[in-house]
Amino acid sequence: MKLVNTTSGQLLNNGTIIPQGEVIVRREIRPTFGWVFIGMPYDVTESQIRIAGTQTQATWGDLPYNAADVKNFYIQAYDADKRDKTGTALLLDSPNWKNVVPRTMEMNQGYIIAVASTISLDFVYTAGQPTTMFNEEADKAVFKYTTNNASVTHHSWNLLGQPFIASFDLQQASSEHAPFYYYNGLTYNAVMAEDSHTIPPFSAYFAQAHGVTNKMSYKANGRKLRNVALPNAFQEISILVQDKAIAEYVDKTRIRMQEERTINYELGHDAMKMTSLNTQVPQIYTRTKATDNVTYSYAVNALPTNTSLVDLVVTTGKAGSYTISLENIDGVSNYTSIILVVGTQEYDLLE
Repeated sequence: MKLVNTTSGQLLNNGTIIPQGEVIVRREIRPTFGWVFIGMPYDVTESQIRIAGTQTQATWGDLPYNAADVKNFYIQAYDADKRDKTGTALLLDSPNWKNVVPRTMEMNQGYIIAVASTISLDFVYTAGQPTTMFNEEADKAVFKYTTNNASVTHHSWNLLGQPFIASFDLQQASSEHAPFYYYNGLTYNAVMAEDSHTIPPFSAYFAQAHGVTNKMSYKANGRKLRNVALPNAFQEISILVQDKAIAEYVDKTRIRMQEERTINYELGHDAMKMTSLNTQVPQIYTRTKATDNVTYSYAVNALPTNTSLVDLVVTTGKAGSYTISLENIDGVSNYTSIILVVGTQEYDLLE
């Protein structure tokens, strides 16, 4: 069986599949992609990554990059323990990545991969290996790192791999560990517990493990049916920034007015802002100073219902024309005006 990820090859099974030979997941990776998030539903050792269509093992490189000895690909794992210890988090040139030792991509763990030149790689599954790719449900252990840093924003980050060979709706993953952060190749999407957001097979996403259990569970109906009911009542304002010249360069921030929320960062209710790896994509987020006198940046900012003013930040990596607009203009009927203040100018986003 060959699943060519460049054409979004997928398989949704509702019975039992027992592979008797090899399963080959083929993926083309280009330097222009930068670092690509990836996860595999089975262990992949160094010897199980081949040049596409051959039996030749591809060469696995470590960082720092050596221009005199270029390898076929480079893989990094996220060092959440280091982040907890140091309290340092950067999206560009982050110090929280490490070489994979031993050189095995663990089943349902997330990684990033990059190449120096365009290449197609085969990630080979051998019959008899443990795998979740044909399962209807799956579990993955998550790790909690909470002992070394006072700020909850640095606790218990996990980079997880999607466990199936069908797409999966993150609404059907363990809501106790939400929000989830999925990088779509241009920008991060913050996925709250009640959000329906489908991600493709062989992808990866971030989560902060803060629930009661130490595992991420994936329900069977996440592969097929969706439940879009909202379990909590709140008013949400969703604001977009978009490059007028390149329509796909768009980012979103959300502001939620909800009873019992505070100005502090609350796991499960707020989502941190994770800026795009592509500096050309405009970014939008809100900032709020918490009771510890630290200002936090949010992709989803849950605030008390009496909030009347929110600090909104827009950054652009290149000169050009951009639009700021409400995504859910039909869903904010409770408001008579939503005013964007830029210097001395005011713009009503409802007009």
